[in-house]
Amino acid sequence: MTGVAVKNVTEEVKNLKDLTGKIVVSTGNIEVLTKKIEVTTQKLDAMVENLTEKVKNTMVNQMVEHVFKPWCELPELPPHLVGLEGHLTELKERLLKGDGLFKLVPSSPVGCGKTHICICIDEFAYGGLT
Repeated sequence: MTGVAVKNVTEEVKNLKDLTGKIVVSTGNIEVLTKKIEVTTQKLDAMVENLTEKVKNTMVNQMVEHVFKPWCELPELPPHLVGLEGHLTELKERLLKGDGLFKLVPSSPVGCGKTHICICIDEFAYGGLT
């Protein structure tokens, strides 16, 4: 080989070394960027999951408040009982006497006022706290 050919080969080797160094640096930069993208993706996934949970909870709460709750609530009580005053008075007297009455099991056909009389007893005996 002539001196010119050796010089050209040397320059080519030097150029290849420079390119290899640049490739190594670029690869390092790509790895750093890839890690940043992974972290950002994880943060975005967590944010989406959090937001999804909030939306779900809000929707469930709205359904409970506006759909189910009205169906399950007792109607407003009238100011007085019609036809049940005697039973209510007897129960109040037994509660005040303390004759051992601590359980009450109302029994009657549907719509006779069992729930209503129990609410009245609760308000009388406990101030409506139970």
